[in-house]
Amino acid sequence: DKYFGHYKSKPIPKFTYEKEDPITSPIVKEVLGPQEERLYIGYRFDGGAGTKDALMVELIDMILMNGRAGLMDLNLEKKQK
Repeated sequence: DKYFGHYKSKPIPKFTYEKEDPITSPIVKEVLGPQEERLYIGYRFDGGAGTKDALMVELIDMILMNGRAGLMDLNLEKKQK
């Protein structure tokens, strides 16, 4: 109440999804910085939150890298490769 009590609530706009153009060639970026190496890989999938595709993507994420015992956690990080 002290810091945010003066804000008034507003209706939340409905989320609209705009399908992106397909990627037709590899995107290669080189980033330099003082931090340790890190790699994030993202994949596009059809559907949206709450669909069967979204559940399958989450399942694959947990199998590959869940922060403790995923395939990448065990085979790359814990072995420090």
